[in-house]
Amino acid sequence: MGGGGTATLALVLVTTVAAVAVVAGGARPEVLGYTDTVWLDRQGPLKGLVTTVGDGAEQRLDRVEMYLGVPYAASQERFMPPGESPTWCPKAGDGSFDRTHCRPLRAEYLKPVCPQRPPDLLVPPKRLSTVRQNYLKRLTPYLGNQSEDCLYLNIYAPHGKSSTVRRRSGCH
Repeated sequence: MGGGGTATLALVLVTTVAAVAVVAGGARPEVLGYTDTVWLDRQGPLKGLVTTVGDGAEQRLDRVEMYLGVPYAASQERFMPPGESPTWCPKAGDGSFDRTHCRPLRAEYLKPVCPQRPPDLLVPPKRLSTVRQNYLKRLTPYLGNQSEDCLYLNIYAPHGKSSTVRRRSGCH
């Protein structure tokens, strides 16, 4: 996506809040539909889901755009210096996307998480607070699908607010 420090910071904050609401709240989001196609500068078109997240009326975030499993690096380059972003679209000779042969990446499913070993919650360590133990219990179901191929982002944004991102994220 393009520059713009304030817009990028705002998107990161919204993404963090929404991700915490989904994972920490243990919410199972209800899918309301699909997003419009968003073009990422270097990767190509992306299509996600429109949903709501959060438990209860007070904590619910209405109409959130959710893009799950968006690749941000190639796994064979995991321990190497950053390189070119992965793309799912063919490019024309001038480096722009060939829109006639380009289909949006459907970012609808969670990808595997990176391998990690959570503490044994049947016999929790004494140094873990009750709040932390409860958080880990809610998080544990999301750790079942682990893989070394785990270089994916889950992006959350307010629905209808991403038009500024779309404007900055045109093809080059």
